Amino acid sequence: MKSEVNRRLRLHHIAQAYVTMENADAAIFREEKPDIFSPEGSPVSKIEASAFYNSREIKEMGIDFTKVRSSRSVGTLLAPCGIFITYNCGAGLMKWQYKSELRMKTLMRTSLCQQRLSSQFQPEDIYGLVLGDGMEPAYQMLTSNGGKRHDYFMLDGCYDHFFYISNDRHGETLLSLLCDTVKKAELDRVLSLDLNQQVSNWRIENDAIDQGGNPVLFGYTCDMPRIARFNTALELQDKDGTLICFDYQREVLERYCGNRVQFQTISFEKFERRFFP
Repeated sequence: MKSEVNRRLRLHHIAQAYVTMENADAAIFREEKPDIFSPEGSPVSKIEASAFYNSREIKEMGIDFTKVRSSRSVGTLLAPCGIFITYNCGAGLMKWQYKSELRMKTLMRTSLCQQRLSSQFQPEDIYGLVLGDGMEPAYQMLTSNGGKRHDYFMLDGCYDHFFYISNDRHGETLLSLLCDTVKKAELDRVLSLDLNQQVSNWRIENDAIDQGGNPVLFGYTCDMPRIARFNTALELQDKDGTLICFDYQREVLERYCGNRVQFQTISFEKFERRFFP
């Protein structure tokens, strides 16, 4: 029943996701976006602008999607740069079943990457995106072991890239940046000016190398699995490294990372004035 607490909370999370998406310039109304999940098939072969589809719209595709009832997804953001299966954890950890979320990801890969939008997306273009209240939930997710019954969120490998976005102005701007490959590439270029080129296929994930030969990670997207891999690799390889993030992200990420990680921060205010005036 809609009056039950869990149902009301889920409706609130969906509504909250709508607000964040709209403020990040993603289309949310049906008349503003192509009906990608229509039972008859997609009217377009390519996504030209960001659009958010809630879980009910996605289930209209057919019986395969109606079976994924235990997925915690509130919808999917389709952007020219990728497919973001979206969650909203609110103020804390959300319930999580690996098999259900993997099935949701698999259905998206089959229906979008192999069928309806196959000319634009590959399976590796599917990402996880979780919204939350402030930055504290990011710390909870980075350190979670799933709880006693392993039924709460943990980094279990379902998504190679799982971005955390706060439900506020910071997160809305960051989401706009994630969907804009030109602006993101320009920010990466600026950050790389005093650094050496990235080392590909190294045992430590990196976006650049500092003057001392240590790895540097651009962590401002708050890609949780990537940050976790970077932090773990530094510990295992007994090396130091640098993580670059926004100033509002630093406290939580610094609390999570070991003492081998040095931090450099980007002023969010200055960034916003330059990239989103």
